Amino acid sequence: MFLHIILTVILKIPIILYSLLFYKTVQEELSRISRYKQELALLMFDIDHFKNLNDSLGHLAGHRVLFDVTDILKTNIRQSDVAARFGG
Repeated sequence: MFLHIILTVILKIPIILYSLLFYKTVQEELSRISRYKQELALLMFDIDHFKNLNDSLGHLAGHRVLFDVTDILKTNIRQSDVAARFGG
C-alpha cells in the first residue's frame, strides 16, 4: 500500500514535490495499482487558519510553520512515501 501525503508548501525540495510532479506521480501510482491489483491511500490535510497567520504575522511566519510541518512529515513517512504541494 502506498501513502501519499499532500502538503501545501513551496520549499523543502526534494521531499516536497511541486504540483505538476505530484499529478505525474499520482498518475503513475494509479497505473501501478491497477496493473498489480494493489491498494492506494491518499491523505490530504489543510493547516487551519493559515491565511490568517500569514496576514497577521507575515509570510516569514507562514514559511516557518510550513517548514515545521514539513519536518514533522519527513520524520514520519517512509522513504517510499511521497509528500507533495497541492494548492497554495
